[in-house]
Amino acid sequence: HNQIRQMFTAYIAHLTARPAISLSWIRDLPALGAAARPIQRRNFAELAALLDELAEITTAEALAPLLSPPPGATVLREVPLSAPLPGGRMLSGTIDRLVITNDRITVIDYKSNALVPETPEATPEGYLRQMAAYRHAARAIWPGRAVDCVILWTRARQAMPLPDAALDLAWAAALRGLEPAAAGP
Repeated sequence: HNQIRQMFTAYIAHLTARPAISLSWIRDLPALGAAARPIQRRNFAELAALLDELAEITTAEALAPLLSPPPGATVLREVPLSAPLPGGRMLSGTIDRLVITNDRITVIDYKSNALVPETPEATPEGYLRQMAAYRHAARAIWPGRAVDCVILWTRARQAMPLPDAALDLAWAAALRGLEPAAAGP
């Protein structure tokens, strides 16, 4: 929460210290004419809605355990990773948020779907495969540590831990998809 507060404080301070930016909006936007006003209103409304959504996500009590990691944890964002796959292939991806402690790795992926599955098993197969792949990579990078995978559904402000059983099934399906097609007659 402190990082987000610092970001907004810095942004507001930046605008306050440079009134020319705000004044340019007042000065230049009208020059776009009446035809642009509905677009301007919509864009400003979308920006305000986005800021409201961000505030709700970052202050949601249910998400505090994910967004406020334990003391001593390392938090990384937009983490590129790769890991070997069978057949000499490589897995690569980017994890939205990674929380690293001495005994546990938590992989968090943000999804903005309007409809949230009722159970982890009802999560779209592609998401489960993605998270299973991230788990595979995290286990290869940090052997011996527990790896938890969580989808943070941003619109619902809901965290959904994904059980190993669901990820195991998705991973097996993903690996089957990598197998060469059976030879024809």
